[in-house]
Amino acid sequence: MDIFETRLIRVRRIFRFIVPILFAAVLCLIFYLGIARTQTDSLEKEQVTLRMTHTQQPDSISDLTAKEFKKEVEKIRGTYALAVMFKDYPEEILQKQLNLYRLETLTFTHVHRRTSQTMIQDFTHSGFRSYLIQFYKSADRLVVVNPSFIDALVEYGIDREKIYYIPNYVSKEKFYRKSDEACAAIRKKYGVDKDAFVVLGAGQVQTRKGVLDFVNVAKQMPDVQFVWAGGFSFGRITDGYEELKKLQENPPENCKFLGIVPREEMVDLYNMADVLFVPSYNELFPMTILEAVNLHVPLVLRDLDLYKDILFDRYMHADDNEGFKNCLLKLKNDSDVYAKYQNESRLLSEFYSKEHVLNMWREFYLSAYKDKQEELLNKKK
Repeated sequence: MDIFETRLIRVRRIFRFIVPILFAAVLCLIFYLGIARTQTDSLEKEQVTLRMTHTQQPDSISDLTAKEFKKEVEKIRGTYALAVMFKDYPEEILQKQLNLYRLETLTFTHVHRRTSQTMIQDFTHSGFRSYLIQFYKSADRLVVVNPSFIDALVEYGIDREKIYYIPNYVSKEKFYRKSDEACAAIRKKYGVDKDAFVVLGAGQVQTRKGVLDFVNVAKQMPDVQFVWAGGFSFGRITDGYEELKKLQENPPENCKFLGIVPREEMVDLYNMADVLFVPSYNELFPMTILEAVNLHVPLVLRDLDLYKDILFDRYMHADDNEGFKNCLLKLKNDSDVYAKYQNESRLLSEFYSKEHVLNMWREFYLSAYKDKQEELLNKKK
């Protein structure tokens, strides 16, 4: 019995000694094979790219068919580390379109409801902050959906030349102009007169959104119907909750608060509206604007610097309630002014259409491919 136990102990000792060595050897082999394969793949890609350097390249995506574009994009697969900053970016672009071209090298960083600068500052007391900045710096190109992010990223030492702006878009299949009969039914549903001039506001009920100004302008225009879609998403912790709650429960006769409206139902409100009025004091990129311009609804906005870069002065604007009132009166009483800003909204909807945004992505990838060609040629020299 003692001999048996002694032999068993020896076997266990040998087993404990050999297993870690075998395990380490397997890991080393896997690691070696991985590096070798990566180097081989990288060399093959560079060789393919170099072979293409003397091929005439198209000047514009419009010169390419869909199949040709797919082939061009596939040439840069795996050659770029790309960080994309986005806010609720539509799956139609990120998945359906990009997967169509087998773009497997994207790294996405989701920035939601905050600027990139604020997001980075949130990690001031953690090791993730420095990692995040280095992650952005390591990318060959970064794509932002809001031009205001660019300066914030530059402040953290990221080269401005490698930051690109490609915006969100809004589906014309989901936000579209309905028939006159359907619009009349929508107004009846919400208790709005069929002949009323309707001013729509949308967003969370909070001070920052300019809800108090919205109501004050409504008080000055009793012959106009004002409608606000949105509620207290953050409950009692909402800024100005007590005052706004009283206002919501006892609004002027010509002002309706609809509460939180599901996004799929917002298309009805845009069809009911004659104007979208956004008196917010601070915004990132309100999607309500892009949704409304799909229906060519004129815009009245607060004069914010952000809008100048993303809406190209295709809207009416003011700094105070008197100015807002004057803008709304012009749209209500002057058919020529109304038609002008309807057209301005139409032009905005074309810029932010799925087709135009996809074209921007296509041009972006062709540009990236050409840059990689030049880089490889310079290394070859």
